Amino acid sequence: MKMFFKSLLPGIFLFGFTVGTGSVTAMAKAGADYGMSLLWTIFISCAITYFLINLFGKFTLVTGQTALLSFKKHIHPTVAILFIVALTTQICGSVIGVMGILADVCYEWSKNFIGGGISPVICALFFISFVYAIFLIGKTDVFEKILAIFVGIMSICFLINFIILMPPAMDILKGMVPNVPDTGSDKNAFLVIASMVGTTVFSGLFILRTILVKEAGWTIADLKAQNRDAFFSAFLMFIVSTSIMAAAVDLYLLRALH
Repeated sequence: MKMFFKSLLPGIFLFGFTVGTGSVTAMAKAGADYGMSLLWTIFISCAITYFLINLFGKFTLVTGQTALLSFKKHIHPTVAILFIVALTTQICGSVIGVMGILADVCYEWSKNFIGGGISPVICALFFISFVYAIFLIGKTDVFEKILAIFVGIMSICFLINFIILMPPAMDILKGMVPNVPDTGSDKNAFLVIASMVGTTVFSGLFILRTILVKEAGWTIADLKAQNRDAFFSAFLMFIVSTSIMAAAVDLYLLRALH
């Protein structure tokens, strides 16, 4: 059981890397404006993501090389540098956004226990120090295990929320049929679809996949474990993204009543 769970850690890491402020905003926007009618977009996006992370993972199993190393050796070092800079910029932006939200949430939550609450700056410094301490350990498996705990808590919360606010089963089934809802002058379904796809099918995810497979020490003998891990990651993305969309459907139904 322990080995089975360990084999899923790279997939959990990818899931945690994918579902961030952008994904939550895009899925909530889709649910609030169009109900479950764009569920098919999530399914197709997750299917494409599964195909690509599985493909990149197999590449590393066969060659023993990460994507960045392959770019450097077989294309040009400049290409690898460009991807490193792009990934660093994207991750820094995400961390800044998430840290701001997390600090504000902790500030509001702490008001229930401490008069005036804990300053958002103090909350941010605490979490920054915590993450920095993990990085100082310098072991990917330690980071993966800690992330798995947080991802598990997040997933359970989203699933409970989905169960409480679950839309009608027929609406969920209809949402699996590809269609573009009618839009008014103040809405654009195509932009929402593009944002949903863009926050799920992210190129940096596939580059990171090769690094995780390499760090796990997997070889071609671990092909089944790699395939299972890739599927588990994409499955989590679909379930949690669907839960976020479903949680926002109440707003869509409220608008429809008015």
